[in-house]
Amino acid sequence: MKLIVLLAGDYPDIAAEEALSVLFATRTSYVAELFYERLLRVAIPGESIDRALKALSHLVLAKEVVLELVQGHYSSLREIAERGALALKNMLERECTFAVRVLKIKPLTTVKSSVELEREIGEAILEVVGSKLKVDLRKPEVLVRAYIARDRLFLGLLVLRLRRSRLRERAPQRRPFFHPSALTPETARIMVNLSRVDEGIVLDPFCGTGSIPLEASSVGIFSIGVDIMREMVEGSKANSAFYGFGWCTDFVQADACALPFRDQSFDAIITDPPYGRLSPTGGRDPKSIYDCLAREARRVLKLGAACVYMHPHKLDPSCTLSLRFLSSILVHSDLTRILRVEVKEQ
Repeated sequence: MKLIVLLAGDYPDIAAEEALSVLFATRTSYVAELFYERLLRVAIPGESIDRALKALSHLVLAKEVVLELVQGHYSSLREIAERGALALKNMLERECTFAVRVLKIKPLTTVKSSVELEREIGEAILEVVGSKLKVDLRKPEVLVRAYIARDRLFLGLLVLRLRRSRLRERAPQRRPFFHPSALTPETARIMVNLSRVDEGIVLDPFCGTGSIPLEASSVGIFSIGVDIMREMVEGSKANSAFYGFGWCTDFVQADACALPFRDQSFDAIITDPPYGRLSPTGGRDPKSIYDCLAREARRVLKLGAACVYMHPHKLDPSCTLSLRFLSSILVHSDLTRILRVEVKEQ
């Protein structure tokens, strides 16, 4: 079976890596190909579809997931629509309503308008399927999605719609304990997804108000947060309890440069170290803090585990692990942050 993930237009490199990372974490076999930065087409064994969809439901930089029916050259639109209708007919168990929605991604200039395409595909589906389907453009039970990417046409059924707004209930301003340096839930969730962990224990050695542990907990991953400031530890506990995550989070007051944990204890480190703007460094040079992170990450991570973190673009941290992914995020005109994923390979 094949799924198509419609990636968000902002930060396309991070979006693709995020989607591939959550799929990798499912420990199922898959083959993926990317079309024009926005469409990630993934072939997955049928018995693994439910597990893959659950993982993909955690994505931030994705708009929707479609179960592919057929695909082919745009010039064969009518034939593709009819083949898709046959596949759809075999899947329907009862009468239901449907609609067709077209999205163009870098289409050829000769492509018809979206309204024309939707009408043409819808008519072909009705001719093949017959009375089992009725058109409902407002609240269809089945949404047939057509993607046109250059000269390719992909036809499928919408199975997941992903809205970033679902994370806003955990926005920093809505938590019992607030600090202006707190990560947004969107950024924290992306970092959790990039860790390639779907079960196990992750560590945030600079937890602040607990943004990263909150997002790890929200997808069922046990997390431990560490902060050198007592106020932050107590505030993180309050935030975790407020959202009902006390059962899978723990918070410890400790120095991230001398973590009170055994060697090879964690399945990932996911963190946003302080660098002296809104987040205080306790009088330490920011570079020395990142040096501590590099040293302690090598000690407490299991083999194959990732360290996911961010740093200002002007700071060059020690990289003692193997670099797997790197991208930049523009915060504002004076600040660009680098998102890194490093892996302990030996």
